[in-house]
Amino acid sequence: MPRQLNIRSDRAVDLAHDLAHKLKKPVARVVEEALEAYGGETPEERLDRWKKMLAKGHKQDNGCGFEIEDMYDEIGLPK
Repeated sequence: MPRQLNIRSDRAVDLAHDLAHKLKKPVARVVEEALEAYGGETPEERLDRWKKMLAKGHKQDNGCGFEIEDMYDEIGLPK
């Protein structure tokens, strides 16, 4: 039997259900994907990763320098 997680925040539950409905996915999967996207990255680590992406973009000659898709995961959340 899978373990359970009890969320004691009406807002968090509403947000999870709303997003699951919009994405047509089960609530558990939406929560898993959101937690994976959050990834435990510290704000400093996230900033460093963004700086590296931007620096890479400035070295290229293709206009903006990087693809917008590089900044978002497969469900559209920022990396």
